[in-house]
Amino acid sequence: MPEAITSSQNASAFSITCPGNATQGGIPIVMLIIGVLSGVYWFALNRTVYGRNVYAVGGNRKAAILSGIDTKATDFKIFLNMGFLTSIAAVITLSRLASATAQTGMEFEMDAIAACFIGGTAVTGGIGTIPGAMVGALIMGVLNQGLSIMGVDAAWVKTIKGLVVIAAVAYDLVSKRKKGRFLLLRKASSLLLEGRRLFRCVHRQMNTRNPYGLRFAVFYLRLRCLVFFGS
Repeated sequence: MPEAITSSQNASAFSITCPGNATQGGIPIVMLIIGVLSGVYWFALNRTVYGRNVYAVGGNRKAAILSGIDTKATDFKIFLNMGFLTSIAAVITLSRLASATAQTGMEFEMDAIAACFIGGTAVTGGIGTIPGAMVGALIMGVLNQGLSIMGVDAAWVKTIKGLVVIAAVAYDLVSKRKKGRFLLLRKASSLLLEGRRLFRCVHRQMNTRNPYGLRFAVFYLRLRCLVFFGS
């Protein structure tokens, strides 16, 4: 009987003081939870209709509405998942600290936003991956730990995090602009090549005096110009 009481006291002490720091087979339980959640949400975003809807709504809401996607239901499910993940994060933080205050979790949103942007999430939406966000979270964790070890002032820590977010957003915008220019040049070159072919075709049709072939060539050239300038 005393042994049972002692074991129950030890179990209760473990569950109160250090469940968030416990390990399973040498691996932290928090790491296992993160791995399971990452796998589940990666599958949901890449292998389910819901994931495709999320990307579609984030990329172009009007196009998603016109394609028949229920954007309001998608938004509701997104916020529902956000609340679920927030509750898990709150429980893990509480278990690691073994205490709870009103200030716990303050400014965690800056780390989350910076992790997403560093991981390749687009500012305009519609682009982003779970592995990229995990890499961004790892970088932010190393940055926080390094600044803490160096004893940097809290105000400077916030400033550095803000600069990291600005740099990530600027890189995303610049890379998209360069990519847009490259695509524009590629389309222009393809249009010039097609125009050259059509010019030769028109020249042949004029020599053979075939009005139908000439009209078709002119119509196709106009259609290609509309598609090019419209996109």
